[in-house]
Amino acid sequence: MYNLKEIMCEVYQQDFAEFDNPLGHHFSRRSRKKLNSILYPKFPQPVKNHRRIALGKKIAIALLIIILMAVGITAGATIANGFLRKNHSDNTELFTPAAANCPKTIENVYYLPEIPKEYEFYETVSDSENVFTSYMNCDTNRCMVLLQTVKDGYRNHFDNEYVIFEEVNINGNYGLYFPDYDGGLIVWDNGDYILELSGDMNKDVLLNLAKSAKV
Repeated sequence: MYNLKEIMCEVYQQDFAEFDNPLGHHFSRRSRKKLNSILYPKFPQPVKNHRRIALGKKIAIALLIIILMAVGITAGATIANGFLRKNHSDNTELFTPAAANCPKTIENVYYLPEIPKEYEFYETVSDSENVFTSYMNCDTNRCMVLLQTVKDGYRNHFDNEYVIFEEVNINGNYGLYFPDYDGGLIVWDNGDYILELSGDMNKDVLLNLAKSAKV
């Protein structure tokens, strides 16, 4: 590592020794380079740093805008025949807007008058806004479930990571069907209530059972 004294001595020995009048001499390029490295050390330029900071802020703002736009698009609700749907990354949130002319409490309870022979009635659990009726498969010990909810209080999340809702018609009423690992599920609006039917069976069987539901 050079210090100032050593550099000045080397400058004199290499550049002044051959001249009688050193005042008229110009330092060699090598000497000037060494001298400048001592007298004018290189530091980070603040202007460049400011530019980098400003650029970083612009990038951060742009990314934030992109994220907010993506969230707004995926979380935005769409209307599908009375249902409101919000599509999230791994589930669909399904709910209903305020229904002025629909029952605010459960007035008539729906049930399945005919069920597959391997099923039997298990239990009904209810409150003023929901009725949960289950039927047990005696062979597999799995349940088929009929859920009845008042329209004002209906809100549910459905896994749509691998499947997509399919529109179906239940006795002239709009419904949605999608398969899952246990079988399938149908949700529909019968005009007064929202009903869901799920079980480990194929689409056609579920559709026929949904159409048979009555009070």
